[in-house]
Amino acid sequence: MTHFSIHYNTVWGENLGLLFSGHTAPFMLHTTDGHVWDADIDLSELSPVAGQEGLVYHYAVWRDGSLTRKEIGSRPHCLTPTQLQNPPRQIDDAWSDLRIAGTAVPLFSLRTEGSQGIGDFGDLSLFIDWCSQTGQRIVQLLPINDTTKHRNEADSYPYSAISIYALHPIYADLRQLPPLHTARAKAIRVELQRLNDLPQIDYPAVIRLKEEYLHLSYAQQVRRKEKLSADYEELSRREKFLAENRHWLVPYAAFCALRDKYATPCFGEWPEHTTFSFAAVEKFVSHNAVAQYYLWLQYQLHTQLLAATRHARQCGVLIKGDIPIGIDRHSVDAWQHPQLFRLDTAAGAPPDAFSQEGQNWQFPTYDWERMASDGYLWWRQRFRHMATYFDAYRIDHILGFFRIWQIPAHKPTSALLGQFSPALPFSLEEIKNWGLDEKVLDSTGKDEGCTDVLFLPDHDGHGWHPRFGGYDTAACQALTPVCQEAYRRLHDHYFYERNEQFWRNEALKKLPVLTSETNLLPCGEDLGLVPACVPDVMDILKILSLQIERMPRCGGQRFNDIAHSPTLSVVTTGTHDMPPLRLWWEEDAALSQTYYNEVLHRQGTAPATATPELCRAILLRTLQSPAALCILPLQDWLTQVPAYCAASPADERINNPANPHHYWRYRMKPTVGQLQSDVLLSSQILSLLSISGRIPN
Repeated sequence: MTHFSIHYNTVWGENLGLLFSGHTAPFMLHTTDGHVWDADIDLSELSPVAGQEGLVYHYAVWRDGSLTRKEIGSRPHCLTPTQLQNPPRQIDDAWSDLRIAGTAVPLFSLRTEGSQGIGDFGDLSLFIDWCSQTGQRIVQLLPINDTTKHRNEADSYPYSAISIYALHPIYADLRQLPPLHTARAKAIRVELQRLNDLPQIDYPAVIRLKEEYLHLSYAQQVRRKEKLSADYEELSRREKFLAENRHWLVPYAAFCALRDKYATPCFGEWPEHTTFSFAAVEKFVSHNAVAQYYLWLQYQLHTQLLAATRHARQCGVLIKGDIPIGIDRHSVDAWQHPQLFRLDTAAGAPPDAFSQEGQNWQFPTYDWERMASDGYLWWRQRFRHMATYFDAYRIDHILGFFRIWQIPAHKPTSALLGQFSPALPFSLEEIKNWGLDEKVLDSTGKDEGCTDVLFLPDHDGHGWHPRFGGYDTAACQALTPVCQEAYRRLHDHYFYERNEQFWRNEALKKLPVLTSETNLLPCGEDLGLVPACVPDVMDILKILSLQIERMPRCGGQRFNDIAHSPTLSVVTTGTHDMPPLRLWWEEDAALSQTYYNEVLHRQGTAPATATPELCRAILLRTLQSPAALCILPLQDWLTQVPAYCAASPADERINNPANPHHYWRYRMKPTVGQLQSDVLLSSQILSLLSISGRIPN
């Protein structure tokens, strides 16, 4: 008998069967989480239907032994004649029939009547209910890891975590903890309710009060000797969590205790444990009350998030997490694994649509050779951990797996002084062969931090890299016209041709190892200066690309043709780094006019503001694209109800990458409860999803 296993992901949440053409008996699929389905198939009694090329099959829904929905998805599947002769051990149809819509929203932006100054894990469950009610099948979050360094507004940046594993204490739902009846606990709840009514987040006040309440809750349990619960099963779950996550929980608890003790996350400044030792740190944690509190706290956060994500699966809603490309240089990971990072450098991005001067994110870059020595274990563990809570994930700045924009950390912070790493620098002989004299290198000896240079020395001393946009510098204008043209050709060759195969190979060393680690749906954030090799690599690995109408992917275009987006893509109207729809419409009247006439094909003068009707037309265009996922920012969904929009569209912006001091404070204006009771908005969203074919039927 010939058996093979089949793997399928979906959002149906019902009993699934696999039905072969010409055969009436289904093979029932089994699941442990409601999304990932498997079956062992015996091919000995199956044969292709006459006239069909191969063995055709499709997925169907069964209930009480009867077929209730046939042919899930838009196309049948097929085992080819070659596969029938040499049956594979496993067939992977994962996510192949997906075409759904949902909402992108930072967890901190959620607002319910009972939340405490910021969105939390309890609010997430309520928001999932609203999404399910309106036919949506996916919720995308920003990173939710702990960013606590100084407990000020700078910690609001969710992409600068102190741990790639630990959840942020600010997202604790205090309603789910045992009740506290002290006068101080009551006062904290009253103050948090006042903060909950503010139009934007007061981050320092919320984290201060929430942490105080959490400490009181922990102290109450210790006093009552109820470190978790008298319930044996709950105690077993806690011990299991601690044992399975010991490799990061112990270092994290120690890091937090030492950060609090010495009032700094800069472990190099601590009088003790400057150099990490797991044995020493474990001993420290076992005898330190503050560290024990952080162990308790992470378990509380884990149970709350797990409850929310399990609720989502019961509702047939996927949760999409976010994997930041960087870590904070003052983090548990940099302390525990310094050998994996280049702490003398900073990651960022060259000039692009988000920032004309480029971006310096201040993260250390990775030592990929060192990471490769153990099969990228640090990354694989990170991806596996994501699978605890999420069904899909966004790889932040996936271009970083091809090459990263690397800036010397010890020099002034201008991103213009960065260079791609890894990359193939030019030798002096090559520069001369391009028709340039070695004098073009003289400008690199100018004052430190000067950006008026043509070349930058390789960070590892192996040659020279042209400065990005160097042909716009005064140094270039001082060259002869012939040399200016030679430099421009060399510059463009370096950035758009020279490294393509090299970068492709680099990505194919890393990404297949990581994406195959879990069954989660991988999505890449592939915006910015995208190498030509990126789309092909993502297609090979079945990583969904990101498509945005207002971000053209081809030179000479003003808008991206989303009507022809790849099936393996996520389409949206904007990201957290972009102005939301109403703000975008008002920022550039000329561009909006062009869009109005040439994309929407409407005559006359474009309205000065984005009306609900205009926004609906833009949303529908995006929803109707062939992309598997359409995930719209919450702010853009809410354009359908003016009362739910901020008075100033600028107040709905989540992040401004051009401003390194921007604080992440956006909160939705209505409560989730108001959305749930708004029958008109629900019907409008259901109508949009139905028209665009994004409601499973």
